[in-house]
Amino acid sequence: MNNEKEAEKYIRKSLEHNAENGTLRKQLYDIKKIKDEIEEIDVKDKYGLIRERRNSALKSDYGVVTLFDQYIVNIFPEGGMKSKVVLIYEITSENGIDELKEYSLNTYGVNFIKTEIVKSDGSVVPAERGSGVLVFSNLKVGDVVHIDYEVYSNSTGRFYKDFNIDCYFTSVYPSVETIFTIINPSDVTYQYKLFNGDIKPLVKKSNNKVYTTWRRSNVEAIPLLESFSKPYNDLTNTIQVSSIKSWKEIANWYADLVKKTLRTDKVTRATFDKLFPNGVQSMSQEQIARKIYQYICDNIKYSSLDFRQSGYVPQKPSKTITTQLGDCKDVSTLFVALSELAGIQSNLVLVSTNDNSNSGMALPSKNFNHCIVKTSLDGKDYFLELTNKYLPFNSLPVSLYKANVLVVSFDKSVNETATITQISFENTIKNYIETNLDVFVTDAKINYALDSKISGSIQTYYSEMFDNSTTEEVRKKNWKNNFSH
Repeated sequence: MNNEKEAEKYIRKSLEHNAENGTLRKQLYDIKKIKDEIEEIDVKDKYGLIRERRNSALKSDYGVVTLFDQYIVNIFPEGGMKSKVVLIYEITSENGIDELKEYSLNTYGVNFIKTEIVKSDGSVVPAERGSGVLVFSNLKVGDVVHIDYEVYSNSTGRFYKDFNIDCYFTSVYPSVETIFTIINPSDVTYQYKLFNGDIKPLVKKSNNKVYTTWRRSNVEAIPLLESFSKPYNDLTNTIQVSSIKSWKEIANWYADLVKKTLRTDKVTRATFDKLFPNGVQSMSQEQIARKIYQYICDNIKYSSLDFRQSGYVPQKPSKTITTQLGDCKDVSTLFVALSELAGIQSNLVLVSTNDNSNSGMALPSKNFNHCIVKTSLDGKDYFLELTNKYLPFNSLPVSLYKANVLVVSFDKSVNETATITQISFENTIKNYIETNLDVFVTDAKINYALDSKISGSIQTYYSEMFDNSTTEEVRKKNWKNNFSH
């Protein structure tokens, strides 16, 4: 209709609800004659760059040298963002062929621009694309793998305008040049934190946009990882970016999500009354908690399926009770609901099982992958894991050692000081095995007499082995395997 002003108005309204609509955004840019901000700063001649940087002096233990690693993120004013990634690798020895012949990549929503091999003579061979993997056939030493793609993404809910971004400047491959750029509207603010290195950003402003670039050249690979070394995240030169102002924002958000779910109903009250027919007045808080814990272990089976559960919102406790199925946040919410009926203060705890990393979640983020409970019993704080029915009460699995946790309170004044911490094992049952083994050897056979005392989370293996659901044949097979090594 040639009414560009009205078209712009309604396109912007639509983008507020679906910021990742790339077709609509391109139409907006065409109407307003706006140049794509990413394309403005992207390297134009990738093939010229490959010719110049081939045969670099950088040494690689894995037979691969990164000639160019570029990550550009454009933050949209309506929320959401467009990212562009350019990866150019040179194969410098035979083991580099095994490294790159199959390249794993989350291809959901990805718009590939280039996925190809650039041969020494300049000829180009396209890659084969599968679900989540790129296949580069007939690779040879001296070949260059060129991957170029873009992704639109946006969030939903309270943080639909917020973003969390990570970028690695060092990896197991050395790099001739690594670039990370954020483009954001001038009224959008964020915080960032650098680990294992200090890079001064270059900042420029253009057309009410701020371009911030971190760049490193001739970057050596990180040392070869050893057994029991620090996690990868703690060894690399990494930048974390977050637009979420504080951890209290995350705590308040999750408290609001869960608050309605925790309302007591008839099913939950009836379950509590059945557990405690004579009330709880004569019991200690630890006895009460143990009984609730055991009820969940005996009656609720762990189940986590996308079509059953929301990514963040737990089921109502009554649904978990009636279906006898629940994931980590469901069983944790059920424990909180039952314990509060007994007058015990309990909180949901968001967990990032981060492989003992100190830098996994340095800035406010929603990127948690687990949920447990923090409860106060007789004046002491305990963390409880409820997804393994064989795990003894007040034991924590090794996977939670030094995990990052955020305790969520339904009192927003408490959340004012909410912050990320590492899970405490202070009041948990300690893991140990005390074993006395007598071996009797004769010409005909070997007999073992084994006496073991086992405590803590490692008890789960033996509890399952001696559970009534495990047959004698399975038990014998397991024991035979244990002693045959």
